[in-house]
Amino acid sequence: VFSSASYVFFGNRLKPFHTHFRSMMTCWRTLMGDFDMDSMEVVGGEMITYIWMLCYQFLVLLILLNMLLAIIMDTYTAVNQSNSMKIWSQIFEAVRTVKETR
Repeated sequence: VFSSASYVFFGNRLKPFHTHFRSMMTCWRTLMGDFDMDSMEVVGGEMITYIWMLCYQFLVLLILLNMLLAIIMDTYTAVNQSNSMKIWSQIFEAVRTVKETR
């Protein structure tokens, strides 16, 4: 959705958004922190650029990060079902083990 929107907003005048594939790759690079807001502002306008960037960063980065955390915690819960030790007990046990091995 965001790559198609960026293709529509910026594709006619910016080379990184010139095709759908390039737009998808540029969205990936934007997520990784490599983006040129100045050229996007000149082409698409300041308001459209800020709205697109804020929505993209919020929805993609925060929601996907939250999903990753949910997967990790679900796996931890499934593995820990057989073990009655809680996470704080495991942390204290690990710290105690590290102190004993020094």
